[in-house]
Amino acid sequence: MVTPVFGILLLLLFGSKPTLKLSAPLEPLLGKDPPHRTSPGAATFDVAGLDSIAAVADTGLDSIAAVADGNTPTRTPFISDAPVHLIRGALDEAACRRFVASAAAHGGWTTGRHHLHPTTDIPAMDLPGGVGTEALDLARDVVLPAIAAAFRPERGVNSLSFRDLFLARYEADPEKGQAGLGKHKDGSVFSFNALLSEDGDDFRGGGTWVEPVGVVRPRRGDILLHRGDLLHEGRPVTSGTRHVLVGFVQVDDDVGDNVGDGNGSRRSELVLRTVASLPLGMVVEVDTGLNPTRVLVTEVSAGGEAAQADVRRGDLLRGLLVGKGEGELTPFDSRTFEDVMGVLAGRKGKGPVRLVVERWAEKGAVNENDDRIK
Repeated sequence: MVTPVFGILLLLLFGSKPTLKLSAPLEPLLGKDPPHRTSPGAATFDVAGLDSIAAVADTGLDSIAAVADGNTPTRTPFISDAPVHLIRGALDEAACRRFVASAAAHGGWTTGRHHLHPTTDIPAMDLPGGVGTEALDLARDVVLPAIAAAFRPERGVNSLSFRDLFLARYEADPEKGQAGLGKHKDGSVFSFNALLSEDGDDFRGGGTWVEPVGVVRPRRGDILLHRGDLLHEGRPVTSGTRHVLVGFVQVDDDVGDNVGDGNGSRRSELVLRTVASLPLGMVVEVDTGLNPTRVLVTEVSAGGEAAQADVRRGDLLRGLLVGKGEGELTPFDSRTFEDVMGVLAGRKGKGPVRLVVERWAEKGAVNENDDRIK
């Protein structure tokens, strides 16, 4: 289950330049369609409702053999420093069946929303019969408080948010779809997936392999919680169909201030960054939970050229600027992601590439190194 991430190592050089004008204006994205957060007054989550999966090294087992062989780890009562947790029975059988039936009624399965690790899925907000709203409420008011209680009790839930929430399907029959999802890391700070199908009745095989613990096999209605940077895999189903509700959670203080405020009190600005050589320097995430989608900088290598060029976590990459003066913009979003990556690869060794970046304007501050764009 993955939000696609593309590692780009970039050497960024820029200088003080006059304001540039684009051939076509860009509509600001920051502050629009704010992410989903816990509802005001939502109850805190009691960790007594969580089970934990300890890292294999903490269980006394041979960690390499146990993880590599697909060892099914033991569930225990809540352990504060465990890498994986499970919300027990967050959905009852009737709710799980309702989610699956709603997806079948919708029928608009797609594999085009996620790029590096595509899933066969439907955006949760599109599920008919009130299930979309039910899924959002579950994620906002159960999952986010549970993540706060399990992983960051000292900071609480207010800084947690999500945009991408979808129902994914795994099929043993290759003519119907994909059976699993290969090893990967997510671009989110935290990830979760709720099992909607009955293991042994609806499907066989499956489960989520997580590197520190082995193959986790939730019960129907359980929700698996883990950090997005843990290597993990959706194990292939060997028969039947497995349905899961998947979401990716960000933390405001981990991506800077560019998560959006939604109240119009701040304005964003466009600045130009000139890429002198490829690759290396930062990691970006394609946020498919919005329309239009966004390309968000989620990591900048400390001490690297990108960091020295003041590229920041939370910046949005809006496109490539081609030409001199009033440039022609090649947009950068999920629809054009592969094309833009192709342009970048094709320009390796052929001179600089100019990136258009959107970020929140700093009150009363002007960076002399920024190229302003109108």
